[in-house]
Amino acid sequence: MGMSETFFRLNLNLPSQVSMVLGMLHAAESGDEETVVQLLAQGSDTTVVDPSSEQTALHLAAKGGHLGIVELFLAHCPALIEAVDCFYDTALHLAAGNGHDAIVQLLLSERESMSAHRVLLLALRCIVLPEEAMSVSSDDCLRIHPCC
Repeated sequence: MGMSETFFRLNLNLPSQVSMVLGMLHAAESGDEETVVQLLAQGSDTTVVDPSSEQTALHLAAKGGHLGIVELFLAHCPALIEAVDCFYDTALHLAAGNGHDAIVQLLLSERESMSAHRVLLLALRCIVLPEEAMSVSSDDCLRIHPCC
């Protein structure tokens, strides 16, 4: 039983926000795509992490081989691909380590797209605000994305 499942089972009278967080982690880990869709529709945060592993719901879905859920999270927050857990593993590391080739290919493709997007944002920012160009980091571009 995973840590998020333990928290989910103990979820008796917790406020709805906490309930959505725990529900999202559990659904991602267990491959419950229907629940993930419902929670996303209710505005659940895709950037939540499991407190014991610091893994996002994307980490849990990628580790478990749940391709449909990985696609949902990437559609809602592509910047999640950069998130690392307490061992500095990304969702890509976990998918590869567990032999989920389709997810590995998806994450590699998304990462390539994110890199191109980040370069474009940096270039645009340098053109618009050349005096600040030297202080712009790639992390600044991730903060521009609405899910972060």
